[in-house]
Amino acid sequence: MKFYRLHLSETGEGSHGYRFFTTKRDALAVARDWKRNESDEAGCYDTEIDVIRIAPTKASILAALNRYAKHNDNG
Repeated sequence: MKFYRLHLSETGEGSHGYRFFTTKRDALAVARDWKRNESDEAGCYDTEIDVIRIAPTKASILAALNRYAKHNDNG
């Protein structure tokens, strides 16, 4: 299985967390919309997309969630 992790961040403010997608197209669309909608406010907004490959087993999915979905700003 392949997933795309979108990291949203703002210079000086830090991370705005992660979003996960099953297609690169969806991740790029959200990144583009986020930058466009946030550009009215002061600050420099950035996005980064990482490809995550996971074996389709319960153990691999749980391990991936513990590794990739954990972030201080995600709550």
